[in-house]
Amino acid sequence: MSGTRGMYRVYTCSVCGNIGHSRVERESETSSCELCGALVIHGPGMIYAVTSVEAREYIRDLVNQSEFEKSPQKSRARGVRRRVIDIVQSLSEINRGRPIAYEIVLVECADAGIDIERARHFLDLLINEGVIGNNDRGLEVKEGVADG
Repeated sequence: MSGTRGMYRVYTCSVCGNIGHSRVERESETSSCELCGALVIHGPGMIYAVTSVEAREYIRDLVNQSEFEKSPQKSRARGVRRRVIDIVQSLSEINRGRPIAYEIVLVECADAGIDIERARHFLDLLINEGVIGNNDRGLEVKEGVADG
C-alpha cells in the first residue's frame, strides 16, 4: 500500500459518452457513471488523479480534446454497433451458418478491443431490435435486417 486514501478515476462513459470522475480506493474497484449510472471499470487509457482539482483539469482536457476531434457519440456508437453485427456474422459464417453462443461473441468482442460491458449493451440492444436473433441454439444475424 502506498498510504494514500483513494483517488479519482476520470472516465468517458462507454454508454452515454459523459466525461466525469468518481472517487475510488483502487484501480480494480468499479464505479458508476454519474450521468447514466453505467458501470465504469478500469481499462486501457483510464486516467487517475490524486485530487479533485487535478481530476477536473483532466476532464477539461478530455472535453477539449473531444471537441477538437469532432466525433459525436452517436457515430461512435454506430461504429461499435456495426462491429458487433459484423462479429456475429463472421462467427456464424465460420461456424457454417449455425448460431453462435452469446459468451463466444463477447470473447470475440473483447479480443477486438470492445469493452465487455459495451459489447453486452449492444448485443442486448440488437437482440431487442430484432437485428440479431437469439434462441436456444445461440445468436445469429437475421437475413436482410442488418444490411444498410
